[in-house]
Amino acid sequence: LVVVGEDLTLTGAGAATTVLDGNQLGTVVTVSPGVTAAVSGFTIQGGTGTAMTIEDEPSQAGGGVLNQGTLTLRNNTVTGNHVTAVAVGDNFVNAVGGGVFNADGGTLTAAHDVITGNSVSASTAGAGTAEALGGGISSDATVESPTSQTSVGDSTIDGNTATAAVTGTG
Repeated sequence: LVVVGEDLTLTGAGAATTVLDGNQLGTVVTVSPGVTAAVSGFTIQGGTGTAMTIEDEPSQAGGGVLNQGTLTLRNNTVTGNHVTAVAVGDNFVNAVGGGVFNADGGTLTAAHDVITGNSVSASTAGAGTAEALGGGISSDATVESPTSQTSVGDSTIDGNTATAAVTGTG
């Protein structure tokens, strides 16, 4: 797992050659608040996200990439990342950004990337609420609080899924 805590450029030999694998241990690449980073030429896979609070609710976010700073993704393949969240009792839970999540206050630019085969799933067996958003890519910007900026161009976003299940009264 890579946590970028200082301004940095990470350049791989190409997505077909250089793999960053999270081995199902959390977010593969995290860019910290206030940091400017560029990541290019990697396959980013095997991420499961990071526990965090989003809009005052418990969440699991950013399987492959979690951006809280300023990040440029270019010429990467983000695939095989899976974020799962389970609500307990009457509580609320979010699962967001299976491939990539741009957090509140983040600025994300993605170009010439392939974001495919990622997923988010949220569930509850109680009277809680489960919300799953952005199997491929998601941002924390809302109409009420548009504080994150996400720009995606010349990229393929395909074959990502988001599933929410309620088996109780939620």
